[in-house]
Amino acid sequence: MQDKNTLQNSIRPAFIKTKATHTPKGQTTKSMNTKKYTAIIIAAILAAGCAKTSHTVEDDHEEHLAEGEIHFTPQQAANAGLQTQKAALAPFAGVIRCGGSITPAPDDASEIIAPASGIVTYAVPALSDGYKASAGETIFHITSRTIGSGDAAYKARAAYKAAQAQYQRAKTLKAEKLITATEYEQAELDYRNAEAAYHAAGGTTSDTRFGTAVQTPSAGYLSNITITNGSYIQEGMPLATLSKNRKLQLKAEVEKNHYRELNKIRSANFHIPYDDATYKLADMNGRLITYGRASTPQSNYLPVIFQFDNNGDILPGTYAEIFLLTEGKTEAIAIPEKALVEESGIYYIYLRIHDDIYRRQQVTTGRNDGERVEILTGVAPGDEVVTDGVHQLKQAALGNIIPEGHTHAH
Repeated sequence: MQDKNTLQNSIRPAFIKTKATHTPKGQTTKSMNTKKYTAIIIAAILAAGCAKTSHTVEDDHEEHLAEGEIHFTPQQAANAGLQTQKAALAPFAGVIRCGGSITPAPDDASEIIAPASGIVTYAVPALSDGYKASAGETIFHITSRTIGSGDAAYKARAAYKAAQAQYQRAKTLKAEKLITATEYEQAELDYRNAEAAYHAAGGTTSDTRFGTAVQTPSAGYLSNITITNGSYIQEGMPLATLSKNRKLQLKAEVEKNHYRELNKIRSANFHIPYDDATYKLADMNGRLITYGRASTPQSNYLPVIFQFDNNGDILPGTYAEIFLLTEGKTEAIAIPEKALVEESGIYYIYLRIHDDIYRRQQVTTGRNDGERVEILTGVAPGDEVVTDGVHQLKQAALGNIIPEGHTHAH
């Protein structure tokens, strides 16, 4: 296409003043019409050229993107909280992935025992593992009012009231010297025994109309609740475990085929269902307590047990996804787990290749320690991997985000 100056120069001779000559009238009209049409055609060409130039500037990014590349402006990246990190080789531990649970540490927990036989009812609606109990709180009632010889709590209250009345009468008679010292001491002893039995049945701190009250000796968290609401229990049987929740244990269940690796385990990371965080025993004063050295034909698993300080966020009795870390680290490229996008079993990441250009990259993954994932293929040292803002970038790749200043109306 000729540029504007060339086009202007091409029409300039038509407007250069020349020596006057005589032109017939019909010829003058025809010449003027020719000039008019020429000017209209040139104006149309110039307008088309300007429009083409405007389109090229506006859509430069879109027209020059290679397949799989995404235009994402620095402003969009800032709004999405997008962050990147450069891939590099670094030591990466061996990993055994398994399931397990969080349990109270033995020295941080105590059993709550049934003080009487009878039918158990929950004093707390929907009582379940993880319940936070205060000191002296009634959590169960046990009644045998409709069983055998009747309810123990009710009988204890009746005996206590009778002994209390007898003791008060004995004190009056003693003051009037109407009974001997021995008789007074016996009345006092009967009263003290009845009082102790009444307190054991929840007297003075709970309404014994519901049966024997079972109370917590201290504040803590309940776990291992062994009895369902409305079930019968024998005196002396455990009802639940009360943990102060200061120390917990992580119990991993490892398949037997990893037996030769158990002595190489040094630490662990884990996930719990109600939290997106990755917990690292290395940050929680965690230590390996023991691991199974024998098994039974009935079980295909061996236990590996750690103890750690609880930061207050973890409840005993919780299931855990566990990543056991072994010695013998090797050099590997590893990226945060959150940087991965999974589609139909295939994993992708996003790489930044220019300030506002990104590319989706298929990768092959290896070991996963619960926080980072080893990348076997698809990423090289120095590649800039998107670690935050991945979801927004994925939406942009699907066309749900249009770069600022751009429309598809041409």
